[in-house]
Amino acid sequence: MTTPKERPATLGELKKSGYENNSLRQELRRNLVHEMEHKEELFPGIIGYEDTVIPQMENAILSGQDDVIPIIRGNEVNDHPLWPHPPHQPWHLLHE
Repeated sequence: MTTPKERPATLGELKKSGYENNSLRQELRRNLVHEMEHKEELFPGIIGYEDTVIPQMENAILSGQDDVIPIIRGNEVNDHPLWPHPPHQPWHLLHE
């Protein structure tokens, strides 16, 4: 993970950094793997589900089964800094 000082401050710096856009599913998986490798607490603040829900969430995230995680299913948030417009949005409507 990068600290705020290491993060690119401009779009030009972001392009030069080799930034690759990842889906929400990919980000969740990468972050979970990182936390597991570094033995960090995986879901801080969630109490009482250590033996039931949390293992199922881990398996779902690691295997890409996002349909069991409501916040991910059908997520169409487009926060790609190099292509900020939704791919299904007609261009003529974006510039009116």
